[in-house]
Amino acid sequence: MVGNDPNLAKAQSDLSALLDAALQYLAEGRSIVPVKEGQKAPPHVAWEEYQKRRPTEEEVQAWWEKWPTANIAIVTGGISGITVIDLDGPEGMASARANLLTGQHLETRIHKTPKGHHILCKYDSRFHTGAGFLPGVDVRNDGGYIIAPPSVVDGKEYTVYRDGPIAAIPFGPEALTVSKVVPIRPETEHPTWVSEALRGVPEKERNQTATRLVGYFHSKGIPPDIIFETLMPFAKACEPEMDPRELQKVIASVTQYERHVAANAITDPPTFSQKGDSLFYEWPGLGVSAELEDVYLDKEGIYCDLTIRGEQPGIPPLQHGPVRYNLKTTRSQSELVRHLAGRLEGINWATILEQMARLAIAHVKEGEPIIDLRESAGRPFERYLLDPLVLDSQPTILFGDGGTGKSLLALAILLAIETGNKDILGMAPSIRKKGLLLDWEFNDWEHAERMEHIMNGVWAGIPSNAIAYRRCYLPLHQEVGPIKRYIEENGIGFVVIDSAAAACGEEPEKASEALRFFNALRRLNVTALVVAHQVKKNKDSDMEKPFGSSFWWNMARSVWKLERVQQGNELAIGVYHKKWNVDRQRAPLSYRVNFTADEITFESQSIFENEELASKLSIKIQLQNQLRNGKATVKELAEAIGGKEGSVYQTMNRNRKMFSQDGKEWSLMSKYL
Repeated sequence: MVGNDPNLAKAQSDLSALLDAALQYLAEGRSIVPVKEGQKAPPHVAWEEYQKRRPTEEEVQAWWEKWPTANIAIVTGGISGITVIDLDGPEGMASARANLLTGQHLETRIHKTPKGHHILCKYDSRFHTGAGFLPGVDVRNDGGYIIAPPSVVDGKEYTVYRDGPIAAIPFGPEALTVSKVVPIRPETEHPTWVSEALRGVPEKERNQTATRLVGYFHSKGIPPDIIFETLMPFAKACEPEMDPRELQKVIASVTQYERHVAANAITDPPTFSQKGDSLFYEWPGLGVSAELEDVYLDKEGIYCDLTIRGEQPGIPPLQHGPVRYNLKTTRSQSELVRHLAGRLEGINWATILEQMARLAIAHVKEGEPIIDLRESAGRPFERYLLDPLVLDSQPTILFGDGGTGKSLLALAILLAIETGNKDILGMAPSIRKKGLLLDWEFNDWEHAERMEHIMNGVWAGIPSNAIAYRRCYLPLHQEVGPIKRYIEENGIGFVVIDSAAAACGEEPEKASEALRFFNALRRLNVTALVVAHQVKKNKDSDMEKPFGSSFWWNMARSVWKLERVQQGNELAIGVYHKKWNVDRQRAPLSYRVNFTADEITFESQSIFENEELASKLSIKIQLQNQLRNGKATVKELAEAIGGKEGSVYQTMNRNRKMFSQDGKEWSLMSKYL
């Protein structure tokens, strides 16, 4: 069916793009006219009129309704407010750099043409429309026009090479009078066959001889446009005369073929270096390099943030990326090859990308080297960074329902570790470390206000720029590259991630997403505190775990759960140790958090001071606390904790190493007092 024809849909999209672009140029104040499809000239309309006035929107609509595939021409000069420097190929760019820009990097809008570049500048009446001011340099001003993106000529599309505001021309007309034409040696200095051939040949020998002559001059480094001017006397001397267009085709064929041969001669592997997690590949002879950041293995491929750079004499430097790139798909490669070929010609991009992908994949699959664990023995190691809440050099998870104060407590922990202030939470870090808050849920001003109020509460100021903060939008595994660089460059030792589900990016309940998060976290090589939400209880499960895959629980080395009780401006927080991998289970913590207009204070208290928080403890811990005050019967203990006698007796009986029985009374073993 026609409605499902993808080719038709693309054609309609292309037509719409031409009209939309034409209207956009008009809205920018440009005078435009339609040009015959696939051509530079002639315009469909008598365009002299539009050197004096801009067309109306209705006229533009009518033109592209009548000629929907017409190219777009922008009339240059005062009517459009632009003067255009037309650079034809590498020669034009070389001329511009040598004579016009003199080391400057002109920040203005640039269009990429099939053969060169259009540099759009603010209108300057001192410049006149003309050709050949310098080798490969023309000017389009009053009385001229240029073909504009997304027009197509000879199957090649005009594109926007650099977008942005249009700047003034940084040089005067006098700069265009400098002659830098590459000299051609006098005829007497040429080899005999060249001198003879330049006098002309019969028709049957014409193309063959022209090909040899072009090859000869091209080998001497003569630019194609100068070769054309040099061989025009030869073309006229032939019998019959050689059509200039035919000569142009021969020149293009020879020069492009030689570039093709050179490009395909990529046989040596690129040089390789690694800085942190970034992989660098370089082809020095081609002026091409590739940087791969955040390389990670995925079920669908091997992904990275890829940046391609290219620099050749006389051509604007190329930088493409960083873009997300799959090293294992030919589709990604072919799409990138097409794009790069339009930006920097004469390079076998397919070979370069194949080499890069093959080497990078091998590097990823090789993984980390095997080491002797004895070499790691004796390294300095603090079990806790903030005892008992935060393990050192390990991931700790802080989870709870919404509104339990997770983010507030995490910020207080960060401040305590950053400042070394023991008064914030009643405990000091084993060592001060610079902190970084990675935030997927709040805003900088919210955290800044909380931070200020916490520090006001302990009467301690924070040094300027003490707390680093980054608002994050992409998943951690996609942002890990720049974050890791910041950590390394600024000596960051502690990171708070708020929160896990958002930092995961997609579906935290999937094991693959949780593992991807922890792999990215490991690459940061810092102590980490991860704020997480609690899994919702249902009829099938009353598990108190972080929301998402079981790997959130399994991969963390220590897990704490928060509960809250709100009483006016005071918040009671219970912090319960739920999981521990490197040490014994720690006793629960509790804080009274007081809020005033400009202060937040944390006051440490026994969790048994709040009955509601104490009720969240295990029966064993509650019984332990009761028996610190002396002996009691099962009935008395059940009444004290609000539990059932049967549950109390079972707990006491299972833990005979902790509890002892004397008749009807139970007591706590002395080592637990």
